[in-house]
Amino acid sequence: MSWKDYKALKQGNFDSVGFHGGQYCFEILTGIFDLPEYYPITKEEFETFDEWKDDVDKIVKDIKNRTLLYSAYSPRNK
Repeated sequence: MSWKDYKALKQGNFDSVGFHGGQYCFEILTGIFDLPEYYPITKEEFETFDEWKDDVDKIVKDIKNRTLLYSAYSPRNK
């Protein structure tokens, strides 16, 4: 997977949701270079993105605790 495979469908201020590798995912830009990280989300979370896109507690405590699909920081990504 690569960040180039990501298709953003809904945008937030510093995040978005879309498809990456054939599944719904949440993209957040991190660090001083705004490198992307991708986390899996459900179809329901995708559909309700506008309701929770600014909810930092949900993002940090729920979504960012999931298994990371891809990070631009990792040199091992393919």
